[in-house]
Amino acid sequence: MVQNRHVIGTLITGIVCLIAFVIWELKTTNKEPLVPMHLFKNTGWVASVLLLALGASVYYAMAIIWPSMVAVLYTNDGGASMYSGWLNCISGTLIVAG
Repeated sequence: MVQNRHVIGTLITGIVCLIAFVIWELKTTNKEPLVPMHLFKNTGWVASVLLLALGASVYYAMAIIWPSMVAVLYTNDGGASMYSGWLNCISGTLIVAG
């Protein structure tokens, strides 16, 4: 449990800041708010935003984390650089095919 304090602290801080931002946006009377709260009544818009967020998280995981992981894990023996190159092509190929 001691090792996870920084993770839990970051999550709690982020949630509290998000709640404070929503309250601030609701209470202020700006002509042009950062996030117009009336948009959240439109379920089509909310679904699109959530799906775009999920797609972006998968894209960045496959574009940044997967190649880094392949470069570290699969390059120890001879000829592995070609194998890791082919593994790196998998995520891009699947994105294009999709």
